[in-house]
Amino acid sequence: MVAPGNAAALQVLDSTVQLRLTDPRIHAKAGRVCLRMAAAKYTREQISNTVLALVARSEVEMEPAFAIFAGLDRMIDSIEFREAIPMLG
Repeated sequence: MVAPGNAAALQVLDSTVQLRLTDPRIHAKAGRVCLRMAAAKYTREQISNTVLALVARSEVEMEPAFAIFAGLDRMIDSIEFREAIPMLG
């Protein structure tokens, strides 16, 4: 059973990402990530890329999410880490 809030939150995801959310625990986590990132004004694409990283099958699939939080220097510093963790936790 999917929580109503999660179902609505997951609507921002690309359909290809939605189809990969087969584990109920990951589905619930993805819903929380969607809600938190939307509240922080991330774009639909950024949210989809981040959730895709939760179910990634390769490092290549994780790279767009890493870039969101790493910034232009491609490194995650302590400030960026502190901003990212509450949304993902």
